[in-house]
Amino acid sequence: MKGFVFVCCLMAAGAVAAKCPDADETRLKSGMKAAETGYIGCALNDNDDDAQVVLAEAYGQGRDGIAKDMHRALLFYHLSAESGNAQSQVKLAEALMKLDATPVGRQVILDYIQKMRNHFTSQTEFKGQLLHPYSLLLLAAEKPDNKWYYPSVVTTEPRAKVVLAGYKITEDKKKTALADAASWKNRKLLEAAQEVLLPAEYQAFKRIMQSSNVQARANAMSQFKEKVAAYRNQ
Repeated sequence: MKGFVFVCCLMAAGAVAAKCPDADETRLKSGMKAAETGYIGCALNDNDDDAQVVLAEAYGQGRDGIAKDMHRALLFYHLSAESGNAQSQVKLAEALMKLDATPVGRQVILDYIQKMRNHFTSQTEFKGQLLHPYSLLLLAAEKPDNKWYYPSVVTTEPRAKVVLAGYKITEDKKKTALADAASWKNRKLLEAAQEVLLPAEYQAFKRIMQSSNVQARANAMSQFKEKVAAYRNQ
């Protein structure tokens, strides 16, 4: 992989990538450096949540023959967090908080955001947005039962509530962060609906969810939850 890699679409040490048996085997036999390319393929081409975490941790800590690269660490934590991985949401929030504490770190964040904006200009749903750390922590701390439509199965991270409790934020920023978290959840819901439902069903579901009819929205969500369960059990 040359330069800074981005993907065109989105769907611990010790972790293994469920969809990456070849990379896992190479890592066990020859080390992480030899398996790097395989993991990157799984992380970007297959949107493999576990591979993204393996890479994020390797780049973030600079170990096992992998050079430290915070841009790449942010990228792979970001992709995993986008799938709803609660652990990655917390780790991404903590990485952003740590970087934001120094001028050099803040520049790393700004450079990363600019690269994301440049790459994702053509996307209709995801624009490469990097959520505020408080928004990420709110999402990670939410009950797993409310995350049934997320792509990731890693829906809990006990540290989220601890970090959230000690987070200092102004009321204005908190209000914005809450709104951003709600907007993110709505986008994930519609992405799941687009994946599971037929085009006409998706449009009908989207109209109902945008309506003010509370009972209709509740009924639509209940029916959609059953369809998601059936779809993922196929």
